[in-house]
Amino acid sequence: MKILKYLPAAAAAISLNAALCAAETARLRAYPVSFPSADSAPIESKAAVVAEIPEDERGLFEAAKSALASDPKALGLSASEARRAAAYKKIARPDPSKFLASAKIGEYFAVFPAASAPMPKGRPNVNFMVFKRDSEKYAWLPSFNDPILQVMADGAAKSRETNRGAVKPLTESDAKILAELEKKSLPFLNFANGPLVSLEELPDADSHEASKFYRAAQNVFYSWKIDEYGKFLTPRTKAAFDAQFGSMTEEQRRKALGDYFSWGKKYLKAMDASPVYAMIFLRTKDGETPRPDFAYLLKDGGKFKIAVFTDSKTPLEAFLGKYLLTDSPYAENMAKKFAPNGK
Repeated sequence: MKILKYLPAAAAAISLNAALCAAETARLRAYPVSFPSADSAPIESKAAVVAEIPEDERGLFEAAKSALASDPKALGLSASEARRAAAYKKIARPDPSKFLASAKIGEYFAVFPAASAPMPKGRPNVNFMVFKRDSEKYAWLPSFNDPILQVMADGAAKSRETNRGAVKPLTESDAKILAELEKKSLPFLNFANGPLVSLEELPDADSHEASKFYRAAQNVFYSWKIDEYGKFLTPRTKAAFDAQFGSMTEEQRRKALGDYFSWGKKYLKAMDASPVYAMIFLRTKDGETPRPDFAYLLKDGGKFKIAVFTDSKTPLEAFLGKYLLTDSPYAENMAKKFAPNGK
């Protein structure tokens, strides 16, 4: 049965200074994150993916332009990769004369072409090309895909160069993680209150205004006050919640929610992507391994509401689930995918 996902920490601003000195000459670009909404335009936020700008950006653009202008069969690709390249051109419709941004991601390079026509609504943005450099040449990898590339593609048109002064680690250990990420040219998700690079609990995990609201809502929910819980939800979320549980008898509700309520919640941090907040927590149960999870809160008119924006998993949520909400560290997960040789 599908249980609705309901998903900060005014942390001390610790400068990167010495922690990031090893990569202090690299230029950075911020790709703004927007939250897709089933019943409105995407919600723009203060969160962004921060990635390194390649030193040879012009050469990378030239390689991408050449690849788009060439017959895939003439690029030295395998038959399957050539088919992927042809499909990419047909689906993404990249404009070979306009490139929005580029990024160095571990051992790979990404280019984000402008689209010559809008992507169909509801389809993930796949307008990116991934290359690997070999013998001073860039080789196109048409099959290379990852949720973070889709998130960056969504924000490429509004991306901007940024600096480390805009990145304020939430803890000393997070600063060290950032240093490791930058050493390997690995991107990260930066919020208004700091980067999300770990599941470390913050001192204000319970006292932040978003945390207080979410705890109050969960106290009502876990008290089996199912109907009363609706007041904490956005209209769309409440409609979906009522459709699932509204007509159930008390016995049916207890059967449906019994296992869900057998798990508690340990709050870790609230990440500020105003007007959206991501409440990060662990689901806990005696004898079980804690499960990282999150909930969205939407702040409108000074008031919070729990929100589920879409019925399907978004690229951002896929990225969080793959790299952050796991039993292994974020930096380790990213390195396995993008920097397997430790570079």
